[in-house]
Amino acid sequence: MKIEVTQKDIDMGVPENCTKCPIAISLKRHLKSDDIKVIVGGTPFEEITEKNVMDAEPIYFEIDKTRYYSNSFAKMKYAIRLFVNDFDKWGLTKNIKPFSFDLDLSKWQSKFE
Repeated sequence: MKIEVTQKDIDMGVPENCTKCPIAISLKRHLKSDDIKVIVGGTPFEEITEKNVMDAEPIYFEIDKTRYYSNSFAKMKYAIRLFVNDFDKWGLTKNIKPFSFDLDLSKWQSKFE
């Protein structure tokens, strides 16, 4: 499924808020759910490169009590982490641009209570 993060999502986003970041807003719109969080692990972004991004602390989406891990959006893991890092640090700037990514909800999921 193609997820489009639009300029409107970015304008409505709130830095450092896992339920109101532009990606969460976009997921809510595409998946018609209000129970969505975007979680980025605690590894400092400055220590992450495209080569070691798979070894960094997890990034995942919580959607309706199911966690979808980075293999669900593996090709964009680094780009999503970069976007979240930049948005959380600086908020709405000209460097924060709309983008899209593929999300495969059949991969790497687990239920939680």
